[in-house]
Amino acid sequence: MKKLLSISITMLTSLVITACGSGSSSSSSKPESVNNSTPPELTPPVAENNAKPSEVTPPVVNDSQPKYGSIDKKIGNIYEKNYPMSSSEFHSKDEHIKIIDAWNDKSEATFNFVRLESGEFIPVLPEGMGSSIEIKSSNMTRLAQKYLYTVSGYVNEKSPEVFVVAQGRSPTKDMPVSGIINYHGVAFHGTSVPNGINFERGDISLVANFDDKSITGKISSPQKGFAEVEIGANIKGNYFEGKHSNGINLTGGFFGPNAAEVTGRYLTDPNSHSEKAVIGVFNAKKK
Repeated sequence: MKKLLSISITMLTSLVITACGSGSSSSSSKPESVNNSTPPELTPPVAENNAKPSEVTPPVVNDSQPKYGSIDKKIGNIYEKNYPMSSSEFHSKDEHIKIIDAWNDKSEATFNFVRLESGEFIPVLPEGMGSSIEIKSSNMTRLAQKYLYTVSGYVNEKSPEVFVVAQGRSPTKDMPVSGIINYHGVAFHGTSVPNGINFERGDISLVANFDDKSITGKISSPQKGFAEVEIGANIKGNYFEGKHSNGINLTGGFFGPNAAEVTGRYLTDPNSHSEKAVIGVFNAKKK
């Protein structure tokens, strides 16, 4: 019994010593390294803005503003190659009137001139007369308006040769492809009278609509008894041609950069047999 007790005490003593030794070993180990890095900053949450954003009014697009592009060269060549669009005559009892339509790109030499049957050239608007002229006398009549790229007029200086003229230089190559352009200018308007044809100066306003490729216009005059004339045609590249419902044919062209000016002539269709036949030429520029 004493022997058993002695063994138990011995074992207990060993366990105590072992436990103390383990604690001493643990206390002598190096401490773990401390992480001194700065903790990341926290971004505070953004308060939710429940206010409705202000409405933005879209800009108003003006579809009437013309946009420009190159013309179809097949159409453009009708002017670029100095090709006369038309040459026609208007007969009356006492006069043989020649309509001169000169749409070309190389017309500096002949621009503002007409050629008599004798071969002589005479100016539509004589040099030094400014941009317009209006002379009516017993032996001559000269009506003309000249802008930078176009000239139109009525010349009756050496009877019986009488000319109504519509000429243009520098045909437009950068034609509008959309939008609307308004023109205002001068028309030299002739109407049938018992003794022939009476010509007078009038006003012309034109609207070129490049969206539907049409051009329409009105010729008016403050003179008493003048009957307003409506004209219209289809735009084809840098020229226009067509007939209004009233039977008046219209031909003309655009000249200068961005279709700056127009010129042309109008004439009652000879097949219409109208008792009030009209003939006229005009030129106009952008408003």
